[in-house]
Amino acid sequence: MRHAPFVEPFRGLRRGEIDMLVTWLPVQEPDLVVGPTMFAERRVLAVSVDHELAGRTSASVEMRAFAQVVRDLGAL
Repeated sequence: MRHAPFVEPFRGLRRGEIDMLVTWLPVQEPDLVVGPTMFAERRVLAVSVDHELAGRTSASVEMRAFAQVVRDLGAL
């Protein structure tokens, strides 16, 4: 097992160095074939205890559309 680089993750497939790559979808590469889904993960929304969505058992994408998102964790 190897880690695919963030830049050019499909290079190993194209060069014949690896036979299979597990990656996030969608993959839209005309020279590659996307096979069956190997596993699926549920999404998790993490919020502070006093956030308006904290008491809910589920939240739609639309509900969190206007929420502030932390994008640079290095700034914390």
